[in-house]
Amino acid sequence: MAGLRGDSTAVVEFVAPTSASLGYTDIVVTEPALIDPSHLGDMKINPLVVEYRAWTSEHAKACKLALDAGVDAKLVQLAQSEAQNVAKSVMAAINDLDLTPEQAAKAPQVIANILRAITGEG
Repeated sequence: MAGLRGDSTAVVEFVAPTSASLGYTDIVVTEPALIDPSHLGDMKINPLVVEYRAWTSEHAKACKLALDAGVDAKLVQLAQSEAQNVAKSVMAAINDLDLTPEQAAKAPQVIANILRAITGEG
């Protein structure tokens, strides 16, 4: 696809008829583009473009099916579960450190600031 000229039709070269071609003029594509001649010489959309459009259409349908199946919601639930596990682990670590009341009061905010910095939210 990247090698196709997008600004115009293909550059073609007409080859003079030979005795083997039964009087028909052959067409040779010298620079493929989005619109190329078919095997009959009619200008048609390049087969690569047709297949790319079909692929993107199928990809979009698959993405829509995944969304409809709740994959996105499941990913959100998974992220929430992971966040809860991190919070429980941090609180357990704070409790096990035998911090002074002042340190224990500051610890959640300090850890929250660190986690925001790691995730790029702070």
